[in-house]
Amino acid sequence: MRTSPYRPLYQHNWQQIRGAVSLAGTSFERVTLRVQQMHLRIADVTFRNLAMAPVVNVGAAAFRPLHHGVTNGIYRIVRGVGGVAFKALDLALAGMARSQNPPLAAKAIPAPVVSAVNGAFGDYLLRNRNPLALRMGFYQHGKPLAMRTAALQAHHTQLSSKLVVFVHGLCCDESAWEMFRKPPLEDNKPYGEQLQALGYTPFYLRYNTGIKINLNGRMLSHMLGKLCRAYPQPIEQIVLIGHSMGGLVSRSAIEHGMQHKAEWTRHLSHLFCLGSPHLGAPLEKAVHIGTAVLGAFSVTQPLAAMIDDRSIGIQNLRHGHTRHPQHDASLPTRPPHSHFHFIGSSMGRGRAGLISQLVGDGLVRLDSATPGDV
Repeated sequence: MRTSPYRPLYQHNWQQIRGAVSLAGTSFERVTLRVQQMHLRIADVTFRNLAMAPVVNVGAAAFRPLHHGVTNGIYRIVRGVGGVAFKALDLALAGMARSQNPPLAAKAIPAPVVSAVNGAFGDYLLRNRNPLALRMGFYQHGKPLAMRTAALQAHHTQLSSKLVVFVHGLCCDESAWEMFRKPPLEDNKPYGEQLQALGYTPFYLRYNTGIKINLNGRMLSHMLGKLCRAYPQPIEQIVLIGHSMGGLVSRSAIEHGMQHKAEWTRHLSHLFCLGSPHLGAPLEKAVHIGTAVLGAFSVTQPLAAMIDDRSIGIQNLRHGHTRHPQHDASLPTRPPHSHFHFIGSSMGRGRAGLISQLVGDGLVRLDSATPGDV
């Protein structure tokens, strides 16, 4: 049985490594460019101050072009040598990827690492067709689950009419739902296993958390439609459980499904959002303000540009946006028979406490995780 729906496993691993090399090469080029820009701007501050000093101002004015010329030349050489090295490495990897019997075995990059990279730079990876860019899908035991009736029957020996879909948060994958598993403790089982014991069939989503939330929502709506069409028996209930960004993606999927009268929304009974920033995440808001401040000064503008390279998925967390561009306000955003549950936590004592009000669980404030209505 093939372990990947896209290409043989050994080729897939080599392509992943090529994608990592490509991303490293681009990062090297961008970082050296930003360091060069900051170097020159710091030097300009020094030359401007020297220009106001008697005697030395003449020498400073004459030395500035020489300094900038040498500096630019050195950085161009560094980028050129680095570019050639990364290109040569990519060509070598491409040859190994095409080979039926490569001289070295390529190990897959750990899935949590790939997911973390997608969270940070997923929109860039997708735009440039980097092999590291994740494709949304349901995963079982680390393998993609085909949306075919036979595949569903093979992977789930005990199918039920009640489905529960787990949607992970930023920079995570489906393994996050088992992060705190403690085998010796019988009552400390992952949510999926606990709900399976109550008659639910669990499905775990993996997706690129670095792209727009509403784009992920639209794709999740389509995936749920495929799941319903391939499911071997009539569906009674669908429950969505989303953690952090996963809650926003789930809400966006429901809104898209309602806008397009998707069949799966008729089966939706519950949505649980665990620590989701419905009103925005304070950390992303602080980063946005910080980059605006850094961008206001010439010397720190390159640093602001580096921080702004973070993914659009992260930036969407600033306001918790889930709406789609063609949203019809006259249509409902949730099925009338469904129940939404917003759950949050806090490091402080009680909702009214100062810690609860300011930092909540450290990433999401309690009022953002548990809004009255959204």
